[in-house]
Amino acid sequence: MNERLRSKSKSISNLAEDMSDAKAAPVVIDEDLLMQKFQLLIKEALNEEDNLKTMKKIMVKHTNELMKEVAHLRNLLMERDQKIDALTKNIEDMEIKYDELEQYSRRNSMRIEGIPETQGEDPYEVVVKLANETLNVDPPLSADDIDRTHRVGRREEGKTRPLLVKMATYRKRQVMMSKRTTLHSRSGPKVFLNDDLTRRRAKLLWHARKMKSDGTINGCWSADGKILIKNQRNQIVAISTLADLGKAAAGTLGRSETSADGPR
Repeated sequence: MNERLRSKSKSISNLAEDMSDAKAAPVVIDEDLLMQKFQLLIKEALNEEDNLKTMKKIMVKHTNELMKEVAHLRNLLMERDQKIDALTKNIEDMEIKYDELEQYSRRNSMRIEGIPETQGEDPYEVVVKLANETLNVDPPLSADDIDRTHRVGRREEGKTRPLLVKMATYRKRQVMMSKRTTLHSRSGPKVFLNDDLTRRRAKLLWHARKMKSDGTINGCWSADGKILIKNQRNQIVAISTLADLGKAAAGTLGRSETSADGPR
C-alpha cells in the first residue's frame, strides 16, 4: 500500500510539473483537463488511505473474533478434559468396588504353594495333612471342613502347581491362616499359605514385592485380602491402587493398618 501511495504521490508531482511546464510553453494546454486529472489522482490517493483504515478495522475485528473463538474452543477442551477425568475417576471407583466384591467372594479361600505334586494324589488329604501335621491346628481339620480344593494352572515338568482351597467356613480358613507363620521355620521344601487374591490385588502385591527388592519399602504382604506394606518409616499401610503404593512408599498415605502377620 505504501508503495502505491508513493507512486500516486510521484504521479501528482509529475502532473504538477507538467502543469508548470504547460504554463511556460507557448502551446495551448487544456488546463481544465489537467486539473481534472490532478483532482482524480488526489481522490485516488485519499481513497487508498481510507482503504487502509478500513482494512485495519476489518483485520482488528476479525482478530478479535478469532481470539474469542480460540478462547471458546479452549473452554470446550477444558470442559471435555474435566468430563474425561470425572469419567476416569468413576471407572476407577467402580473397578475398586468390583474388586472388593470379588475379593469378598474369596474370603473362605486360600492358596497353598510349594507342596510337591504326586501322581494320583487326593488334594483333600494333602490339605488335611498339612493342617494337622505341620500347622497343628486345634481342633484338628477334617475333609468335611473343606468345601473344595484342587491344583490350579497347567501341569508342567519340574513345576509345582499351587493348591486352591475353599474352606467350608470363614472361621476354619482363619484358623489355617493364623498358623501360616509357622511355615517359615519349617525344614524341607518351602511351603507358603497365601490369600486367594484377585488378579488386580495379586498384580499390586507383585509391584510391592518389586519395590521391596529395590529397597524402596521395608516389607509387603497380604492379610485377609488386604495388601499391606511397611514403608521406610516402618509404618504399615493398606493400599488398593498403584497410586496408593507410591504414596504409601513416600509416607504420604495415612491409612494405617495393623496385622498379626508380618511381611513375607
